[in-house]
Amino acid sequence: RQQAGTMVKSATQPCTKKSHKPGASRSAEASSAARKRKGSSSSSSSAVSESEQTRKALQRARQQEALALRAEGKEYTPTKRQRKRKPKERRKWDERAASKLQAKRELGKKLRKEKKGAPEVVVVPIFWKGQAGQRGKVLTVCADVQRMLAEAGKRVEVDAGHKYTPGQKFAHWEHRGTMLRVEVGPRESERGCCTVARTFTPGEPAHRVEQVQVEAEGLVAELERLAALKEEERDAAAERAAADKGMTHNGSWKIAAVGGRGKSSAAAAAPPSESAAEAPARSAEPTRKRAKVVKF
Repeated sequence: RQQAGTMVKSATQPCTKKSHKPGASRSAEASSAARKRKGSSSSSSSAVSESEQTRKALQRARQQEALALRAEGKEYTPTKRQRKRKPKERRKWDERAASKLQAKRELGKKLRKEKKGAPEVVVVPIFWKGQAGQRGKVLTVCADVQRMLAEAGKRVEVDAGHKYTPGQKFAHWEHRGTMLRVEVGPRESERGCCTVARTFTPGEPAHRVEQVQVEAEGLVAELERLAALKEEERDAAAERAAADKGMTHNGSWKIAAVGGRGKSSAAAAAPPSESAAEAPARSAEPTRKRAKVVKF
């Protein structure tokens, strides 16, 4: 009886065991995943719709406000949209760039101000340290030059400091915008003359005129001539002076003056207009040879 009762009970109750078919579990998982996706999409669509409704409501309010102002004859100016703040690293980079740019601008303003207030002519005395008598004579001539140029209406300054060398003084005033200078050395102070120089580009060799007498008319005239001198005329004058001295334009001595490479000194010294027959006759004449100098 007990065995029959258990069999009847098992037959009447439904089977709760899971099916062992291979596709049953996969289909159940797929259906549950689909239900989850559907629930999430519905929630996101509801969130987007709410934000969209808020945006549209705000847009309608602004539109109504603009129409009302236009009806009154006024102009509607929309409020600016607040931008998103930049990251901290980007803000630091922008601050550094702005500070560098500001420093560069301040330096440019300072240089322009210095150039604007720079003198037209600078007088540079040249003397040996420790020789008071030589220094006194040179500074006396410099004071005379300054007085003459000031009377002629020139803005002039004497750089009599002993901290820097004459070359450093030249470079300083050239970069400040003063391209005309007067140089007075110990020998020139004894002879009563000076050297006038004009620079076209700061840092490059200047065009110099030596043995200029310290007189008001001659000195001012020479300075005005150098001020009006062009760079092409400077190059032509340098070529002529180099040809007269037997040098090339860059300052190196001509080899032909001593005896060219592979040629005799007579043939090298002979002008191009002379023939080969006239060269021996020229070599018979007593000639004074220059000492061989090699300058680089």
